Amino acid sequence: MDKLEQANETLKNKRETLKKLEPKKISQNTTLPNLVPTWPCIANCGEQVRAEGHLCPHCLAAKVKADRDAETRKKRAVTIVPKRFHDARIEHLDLNLIEAFNGLPDDIGLYLFGEPGRGKTYATAAIAYSFIMAGRSVVRIRYKTLCRLLRCTFQRNSKLTEEDVFKQYLLPDKLFIEDVGTAVKGVEKEESNFSRETFFELLDERLEWCRATFITTNKSLPDLATTFDERIASRVMQACVQIKLEGRDRRIKE
Repeated sequence: MDKLEQANETLKNKRETLKKLEPKKISQNTTLPNLVPTWPCIANCGEQVRAEGHLCPHCLAAKVKADRDAETRKKRAVTIVPKRFHDARIEHLDLNLIEAFNGLPDDIGLYLFGEPGRGKTYATAAIAYSFIMAGRSVVRIRYKTLCRLLRCTFQRNSKLTEEDVFKQYLLPDKLFIEDVGTAVKGVEKEESNFSRETFFELLDERLEWCRATFITTNKSLPDLATTFDERIASRVMQACVQIKLEGRDRRIKE
């Protein structure tokens, strides 16, 4: 082999060596191994994240929204729950009341009755707060105040109609009516016809639309049937689970 052939052979060998050293072309369909370590999203959604103990972008956005909604609901609760009862929570209630609340169908409320100072308003404040934080529409009003607002619509210069006022209490998911029947002491006297018709219409409408109503009163259901009427007592039995609150007067400090 002459020198020229040797040079050609050497050149050929070098080319083959260089060809072997060239990087392989990667197809677009080729999946590269993930060389960056990942961890599961702490919300257990199935996604992977680049830092341990973190949320994926989707879960993080959902958490930010949930936190924002919770803050909005807390601000709303302050306007509905009386200031004295801002700290009232479901877990602070008696066990039988908690069990009754947890077992309520969505369209059924509670009829809480008992002597003054037994914690009826505290209980409804805790329940109302729970519903507000769950995103439900909640309205609370004293029965005497409701009647007064309706009577105001009869005035000649009133800007609201009776229907305008009624709608505010017919539409919410959960309505809390406090101190029903306290205007009439005992069972010897009856409620006015206006009071009876107001209460009946409100209960009847909300029953038809499957919206829960929560009631507090000093009167048992038989007493309510006497001071109002049997129709109203019947509606209350349909609309509410009855619970009597007993024990000492919580308003009297020991």
